[in-house]
Amino acid sequence: MNLNLWKQEGRISLWRYVPINKNFPGWHMSADKIGYENFLDFLKLLEDSPVGSKRTLNLVDPDVWSASSTLKKTPEKKVLVSLSNEDDCWHLKSEQSKLHFYIGIQKIPVLKAGIIDALNGKYDFSVGATGGQNLWFW
Repeated sequence: MNLNLWKQEGRISLWRYVPINKNFPGWHMSADKIGYENFLDFLKLLEDSPVGSKRTLNLVDPDVWSASSTLKKTPEKKVLVSLSNEDDCWHLKSEQSKLHFYIGIQKIPVLKAGIIDALNGKYDFSVGATGGQNLWFW
């Protein structure tokens, strides 16, 4: 299947905490089973796509019980996932009312492993990078 033919299914949430807390750095993700499985399908297609390929995914607000229910979450409404020309790229940046996620081909397996762990019931762990660029799973 072509990346442009992929259809998003399920629920995916991405957010940060405000203020950014030393115990909750970086970005945070939760999804339902269908959302995680569908995102895995997307990543498999992205791996087989040319550099510069990208798609926008629609996001939903996180469940009030995801991670900390007492800290203020700042959810994103959309994420533009782009295949970087830098093989080890992992960069998340919120700009122009959209989260931009630049990922290199070598980092896609890291993200897929995190999603698989989350599907298998693991939570409260992060993957990707450090310094506020990590992605936490809940």
